Amino acid sequence: MIRLGATPELISQPLLFAILRSQIEHPFQAVTQSPEQNCRALLNRKLDLALITAADYARHNQHLRLVKDFAVSSAGAARCALLFFRESLHHFDSIACFAPDSQYRLLTDLVLNEFYEMETDWQALEPPPSLEQALNLYPACLLEGDAAFDCFLKNERNLDILEEWYDKTSLGYTHQLLAVHQDIEEYDFVDSLGLAREIGLRNLMSIAKAYAEGKENSWDFYFDLINERFQYFPNEETWDYLRQYFEYLFYYGVIDYIPELHFC
Repeated sequence: MIRLGATPELISQPLLFAILRSQIEHPFQAVTQSPEQNCRALLNRKLDLALITAADYARHNQHLRLVKDFAVSSAGAARCALLFFRESLHHFDSIACFAPDSQYRLLTDLVLNEFYEMETDWQALEPPPSLEQALNLYPACLLEGDAAFDCFLKNERNLDILEEWYDKTSLGYTHQLLAVHQDIEEYDFVDSLGLAREIGLRNLMSIAKAYAEGKENSWDFYFDLINERFQYFPNEETWDYLRQYFEYLFYYGVIDYIPELHFC
């Protein structure tokens, strides 16, 4: 069995929904955890294949290879990284967050430094404080994923970090990459992944309805997100955007050199 690292995030569901719901025959033994945990497990050889962030690939590219035909990207507002604030964008010097090591915290730093000349003091909070509680403690709060989706329709005083990135740079953003350890030599799992994506993209409504169970937003809110705002077929433009993102990471000292994209 091929050990596969999935994520619980809505945006990855069209890629792996059919595998996680056992709708097709496949060679995978899947675990579900954050992209950052997936990368650590991949590097430690506890996984063979996993969804990881672009920043983690940049940090560890010498040990990893990318599966070229699979990624999750967006261009413009994506609703999955929202910076909420009490007063206005220029009236805070500290930001609360719940995932200080996440890719969106890093991207928020890049956006605020590069385009607003703001240096931020990050304050890590343990969940589950609400957005209101966080904003009572700090002048701004970064929410990601589910939490951002849930609060988007409740509080209009926010900055969509992905929209700001696109507006200021004209670059799309790659949220998740499918990577293998460099020592993997056989790639006979690609056809199964392609079939899973095909089935997932044909069943976006089912994915949205399953994801909406127990959540405050209706299923069509999630359907619109994955149907309109995210792309699942990377092309050369996707990889060019990724290389330019790596240049920003290098400029801001996140990585020591600009990595090559190594495909399997």
